[in-house]
Amino acid sequence: MFNSELVDSVPPEGRGVGDVPQEFTLFPHMTIEENVAYGLKVRNILHVEVARRVKELLEIMGIYELCKRYHRDLSGGEKQRVAIARALAINPKVLLLDEPLSNLDPRTGKYLREWLRYIVKKLSITTIWVTHKVEDIEELNCKVDVMLDGALEQVGHYYDILSSLINDKVSKFLSLTNIFVCDVVSLKGSFAEVNVNGLRIIVPYNGGKISKIVIHPHGIVVSKEKSWTFAVNNYNGVFRRSCE
Repeated sequence: MFNSELVDSVPPEGRGVGDVPQEFTLFPHMTIEENVAYGLKVRNILHVEVARRVKELLEIMGIYELCKRYHRDLSGGEKQRVAIARALAINPKVLLLDEPLSNLDPRTGKYLREWLRYIVKKLSITTIWVTHKVEDIEELNCKVDVMLDGALEQVGHYYDILSSLINDKVSKFLSLTNIFVCDVVSLKGSFAEVNVNGLRIIVPYNGGKISKIVIHPHGIVVSKEKSWTFAVNNYNGVFRRSCE
């Protein structure tokens, strides 16, 4: 359904979907500008409009100076930008990104993850980003649909999902290992005090049943100095390292 309209009977080329496949699949016999222009030319758009649109997109992507090159002369990050520009050229209603960072090294991937988030917001295009990387989910900080074994398990923003994991499968997928069984000691408005093996912990409370809590690694701070903040859940402890 696109804007409440069923598109099952609409041919793929008429649905207004921009697709960026995992391998980018740029046409090797075409220059960068020819790759981006392809979707417009097959739709018989006027040459002047094609040239304007291609120049506009390549400038947005920051690769206009590469327009006469071929894909073999580009880095992985540059190829990705060309693939996205080609998908955006037709003014799609929806942009599909299939593991767009999987073929990039971690450093380039981190930079382009931030850049992609900026571009999508700038152009205001509904985007579906398929990923298996938790770091993508964390840094994009948008609505997440967790699908496992072909079934939709949980929907929500990333940090909302963290605070109310629906089952162990979702927690394992998100690499959340700090999950503890607890007993509720007291309820105080939007907070609850729970007991985890003798340790009292204050957690958010939304009115539901609490039987387990998850402590995200990002929420843990270890310091040699005593904390003088008013933050809850401050504890003294001994740092142990196992060599087993």
